[in-house]
Amino acid sequence: MRRMNSKAISVLFAAAQMLLASVLATPAAPAGEQDIISLFTETARTEGIQSAHGGGTAVEFERRSTFTFNAVKHGDGSVTGHLFYFFRDFDLDFKVRMDIDCLIIDGNRAKVSGIITQISANFPGEPWWLGARGSLQVEDNGNGNGASPDRYSDFHFFEATCTDDNEPYIPIDGNIVVAP
Repeated sequence: MRRMNSKAISVLFAAAQMLLASVLATPAAPAGEQDIISLFTETARTEGIQSAHGGGTAVEFERRSTFTFNAVKHGDGSVTGHLFYFFRDFDLDFKVRMDIDCLIIDGNRAKVSGIITQISANFPGEPWWLGARGSLQVEDNGNGNGASPDRYSDFHFFEATCTDDNEPYIPIDGNIVVAP
């Protein structure tokens, strides 16, 4: 069996993220969605790499929020990935992009953090948290009829770190995969 290098795996995870984002934009996920997610998870496991990826929609403050992310811990200990988060609330819709550089996995939970690289919002002025660190924690509760919904925490920013204790409590309509 041919082994894939870390760069090829990063490309695969980016492709999976784009695929997942397009699946989440449709009313119903295609029947093969879980097979595709499993393929990328198994690729990471065969390389001895930790990973977490997924996304979904949730209701926050009676409005829908959407997020998608991928994070891979490579064999050399470095972490790469991205997070896109669209928060709609208080008439202050904003979209955040974060380059992930930290991943901590503990059981079925993953903490990710990184640098906020892009913000678009419907308020005047320059968003002062551009370039700051952000963090998010996710929880993979499995799949199937008996599984509880996957969950995520509030998105923290302002000098956030991968060790922030932001407890996942918001259930999502989507899927998160944590592969220790």
